[in-house]
Amino acid sequence: MTRAYSFSPDELADLLARVALHDAGALRRLYDGTAARLFGVILRIQPDRAAAEDALQETYLAVWQQAQLYRASLGHPWAWLLTLARNKAIDSLRGARPVVSLENTPAAAAATAAGETLSDDEPSDPAVAWAQHDGGEEVWHQRRTQRHLHDCLQQLPPVQRQSVILAYMHGLSHLELAQHLRAPLGSVKSWVRRALLGLRDCLQQVGHPTV
Repeated sequence: MTRAYSFSPDELADLLARVALHDAGALRRLYDGTAARLFGVILRIQPDRAAAEDALQETYLAVWQQAQLYRASLGHPWAWLLTLARNKAIDSLRGARPVVSLENTPAAAAATAAGETLSDDEPSDPAVAWAQHDGGEEVWHQRRTQRHLHDCLQQLPPVQRQSVILAYMHGLSHLELAQHLRAPLGSVKSWVRRALLGLRDCLQQVGHPTV
């Protein structure tokens, strides 16, 4: 596994544009700079290292095949890469069973980055979507928690909502957030901290325990 290093959003978008033209060198540079970090994301979902490595390779195969679908106007390119990696990790947990995911489209990634949901009826998390096939009380609690979290997110000021979603759902660092939002680093840290406090208070009010 190569050592991760940081790309700016513009650099990532440029690499994806070159990969869309089937530039193998661009794919190699993208892999060298992002594979270690994406592998860490995959391992948190798929703890089996061999399966996680397979999921990582599937992720970059998907990048090679789908890079032309990414548009900078849809949001941060790292969020798009994370969506692909997360879906491949979930696929690996399901084995040969098919997973119908609404998150593997650029439009879905953009909606998530903006703090929106795809619809009131469809879950944004593919793991929840799969769990619905089995039914049961656990699924009901998952949907209830998801709805409360969504409602609490909507109560946050827009900049706080966007900051916390990009940080905790898409894995952006504070520095990457500052670059993406074109805001001072101190402001970004404050937005994330206030968003977390706001979510904690809101979830406590609706009866969800927080840590």
